[in-house]
Amino acid sequence: MRLEQHRTLPDSTRRLAAERRDQQVDRIRTRVRDELLGALHAHPAVRSVTAGLAAEARAGTVTPTLATERILRPVRAAPRRPR
Repeated sequence: MRLEQHRTLPDSTRRLAAERRDQQVDRIRTRVRDELLGALHAHPAVRSVTAGLAAEARAGTVTPTLATERILRPVRAAPRRPR
């Protein structure tokens, strides 16, 4: 093995290890996002609100910001579980 190759091997190994650590963090974020969206879509109050909001958004009678607030309102108002 030439000296240059020997020096670059640890660098590439460190980069690969750093990429793997970053992938682990990305997997955590993805799973949390997926779980939260699933819980949001399964929430009965959210389901009842979103049905009409899609039609209102298409008709231009509700802004995306207001629709978002109306979707999230039941979740934000829900009592929090003690830890």
